[in-house]
Amino acid sequence: MNELKFKKNGFVAGIKQVTKCFNLRQLSKIYLSTDCDEKFYNTAMKAFGGGDIQIERIFTGEQLADSCSIDVKTAIVGLLK
Repeated sequence: MNELKFKKNGFVAGIKQVTKCFNLRQLSKIYLSTDCDEKFYNTAMKAFGGGDIQIERIFTGEQLADSCSIDVKTAIVGLLK
C-alpha cells in the first residue's frame, strides 16, 4: 500500500525538472524508484548524491506516479522546499 501523497504544487517529477530544481536549491528530498534501471540510478546518485539532500528509494515508479497523481510511472520525484 502506497502511503505517500504529494501536495499538488509541492513536487517535480522527471529528471529534467528535478535537475533544474536541484541546481536552483529548491528541493528538500529526492525519491528514486526502486525499479529504475541501474544506469539511471548511477547517474542520479552521481548528480544528486553526496550533498545535503536526502535520497530515498522505497517506492516503485508506479507508486511514485500515484503519489503525484500522474498517469505514467516516474523514476524520480523531487520534493520542493
